[in-house]
Amino acid sequence: MNIDFHSHYLPQNFPELVRDIARRYEPQISDGPRGSKLITIGAHYFAPHTVELYDLDEKMLTMDRTDIEIQVLSAPPYAFLYWADPEVALSMARALNDALSDAVQSEAARFVALASVPLQAPEAAAAEVERAVSQLGMKGVAIGASVYGRPLSTPELRPFFQKVQDLGVPIFLHPTNTPITDLMPDFYLSNLVGYPTETALAAAHLMFGGVLEMFPHLHICLAHGGGTLPALLGRLRHGARVRPEIRGTTANAPMDLAGRFYYDSLTHSVRALHFLVEMVGCNRLLLGSDYPFDMRDRDPVVAVNSLVGPTQKEIDGILGGNAAALLKLS
Repeated sequence: MNIDFHSHYLPQNFPELVRDIARRYEPQISDGPRGSKLITIGAHYFAPHTVELYDLDEKMLTMDRTDIEIQVLSAPPYAFLYWADPEVALSMARALNDALSDAVQSEAARFVALASVPLQAPEAAAAEVERAVSQLGMKGVAIGASVYGRPLSTPELRPFFQKVQDLGVPIFLHPTNTPITDLMPDFYLSNLVGYPTETALAAAHLMFGGVLEMFPHLHICLAHGGGTLPALLGRLRHGARVRPEIRGTTANAPMDLAGRFYYDSLTHSVRALHFLVEMVGCNRLLLGSDYPFDMRDRDPVVAVNSLVGPTQKEIDGILGGNAAALLKLS
C-alpha cells in the first residue's frame, strides 16, 4: 500500500473563507488562469487556488496514474495565517479542519487528514488539535517550521507539543516562508533555498532547544527530505562538541536526535535520497510528493523504487509501511 504523506488540500470555497474570516486585512481576490483564483493579502503569499487542490476525483486520477493508494492531506502552509491575529487564525483552522474532515469521510479509503492549528496561540492550538483528532477523526497535525519568526523551541509552545504527544499522533513540519526568506526575493529562492534552510533551522531548534528530549514520544516528519538538515548533521555534531552555546543543551549527539525525525522522500534527486537513507535509515522515510504544486515529484513511487541497496522490505516501508504504522492505519 503506497501512501503519499505530503499532499495538500484546500476546500473549493477557500477564497470565500479568506474573504470572510480575514476581512479586516482586506484580501484581494481575482480570477486567474484555467479557472483558478488569485488571493493576496498585503505581502503575504498565496498559491493560485486550483481545482487540483480541492477536487478529490482529480486527485484520485493522479493517484491511480502514479500508483498511490492513499494521500495524506494537509493544508498548504500559507493557509495557516500565523501572521494574523490569533482569533482569525483559529477561525480559519477550524473551518479548514471541518472541510477537510468532511472531504476525507466521503473517500475514506483513499485519503487521510492532518489538522491545521493557530500556533501563535498555543493553548488554542492544543485545544483545536484535540478537537480535530478526537471529534473529527484526523490522524495528525501539520505545522509550520516557525511561528512567523518565533522558533519552535520557544517555551510557549510546550502545551501544544504536550497535547500532541498525549494524543499519540504525528506532526508534519512544513516550511512557511518565514522572514528569513525576505533575503531571497529573486529566482524563486524563497522556495528553492529558503524552504530547505527553514526546515533545517526548525529541526536544529527542536534538537538543541530540548524539545525532542522533553517530549520523547513526539513523532515529527520533516518535509522535503528534511531540507538541508542531512547535509548539516556533521557540522551540527562538531558544533555540539566545541561551541559553548550548544554544549550541555542536549544529552544526545545531533546524529542521534536526527534519528528521532521522520523525513519525506521529496529530494528531487536519487543521489540525495540515497544520502538521506545513509544518514537516517529506511525506517525513518515516508513517501512524499507535494501534490499538486509545481515543485512536486510527479512520480514519487518511481523515485523510491530506484534506490539501490535497500531490501524490498525496506522499500515497501518507505512506500507506505512506515506511514501506515505512524498513522495507525489498519
